[in-house]
Amino acid sequence: MSSRKIWRGYAKKVTSEVKEKMIRLRSQGLSYRAIARILGLSPTAVYYHLNEEYRLRDIARAAERRIVKPEDAERKAKYIAERYREDQEFKERVKRHARESMKRKRLLKKELREKYPEYHEALKTYSREAKQLGEAEAWKRHKARIDELRRKYGVDFPY
Repeated sequence: MSSRKIWRGYAKKVTSEVKEKMIRLRSQGLSYRAIARILGLSPTAVYYHLNEEYRLRDIARAAERRIVKPEDAERKAKYIAERYREDQEFKERVKRHARESMKRKRLLKKELREKYPEYHEALKTYSREAKQLGEAEAWKRHKARIDELRRKYGVDFPY
């Protein structure tokens, strides 16, 4: 059994094939609820995938919930620092996560440098400019170059 939680009997993942079926059924004039029943999804999931306005509003609401208030950020930072000092197991877990994360990032950068020579050149240019122009100005230029490559190739290049 998968690790997806079943809520009110719905646990099906919406794949591109399922979404195509949704669009086809909706073009035949079926209601969101009828489509949900046919595909074994929740009506809200169908509505989310077929209604652009609803999806954008939902994404905006989720983004608002992720904004951390300054007092919460301060409280969380103190909690984590204290726990890091006192809980050895937590400290090891944090270090392990940091190592694994950096390893993944290094491998991704290596793969992207090999596949996209322009990305490799942008990374080298940043190193040179940081020495000549200073860190802040070099970072602005580097970020602009990477953003341009992201638009050009549609790939989420790490900075």
